Amino acid sequence: ARAGGGFGPVADDGYGVSYMIAGENTMFFHVSSKFSSSETNSQRFGNHIRQALSDIADLFKVTKAES
Repeated sequence: ARAGGGFGPVADDGYGVSYMIAGENTMFFHVSSKFSSSETNSQRFGNHIRQALSDIADLFKVTKAES
């Protein structure tokens, strides 16, 4: 399931990004960019967001040695 919505980039070489918190463990992001820009790539940027959130989640995981 995916949430719709969002907005476009305000600069030709920028991104439009919106997000929605849809529960305790769910967030939706809408990333857009212009195809005419060789500087932007919405898929790549979305992957970076996903990785950053995963890295942050890892910081909060408690290992058995710590508990």
